[in-house]
Amino acid sequence: MSQQLKRVAILYGGWSGEREVSLTSGRMIYEAFEKKGYPIVLIDVTLDISSWMQAILDFKPDVVFMNALHGRWVEDGCIQGLIEMLGLPYTASGVLS
Repeated sequence: MSQQLKRVAILYGGWSGEREVSLTSGRMIYEAFEKKGYPIVLIDVTLDISSWMQAILDFKPDVVFMNALHGRWVEDGCIQGLIEMLGLPYTASGVLS
């Protein structure tokens, strides 16, 4: 029985002082998922919030991988709140954490 792989949207970048670290880790995570054959997209989280949120919606992921994001906006739950408004599951601490 074949198991269908989940569609994964990987968020990386951001606009905090940790952007460069996030860009590097995001690319490495993308390559690991790609080697395993997952249908994936790499989405740079910039101040143009509507653009990257639209990219998520267009890709229609099964899960949003957020562990490559670092800094204030992900560590304080803001990005998680936006993803929750889209009704999508994600990998990261929840909004209240």
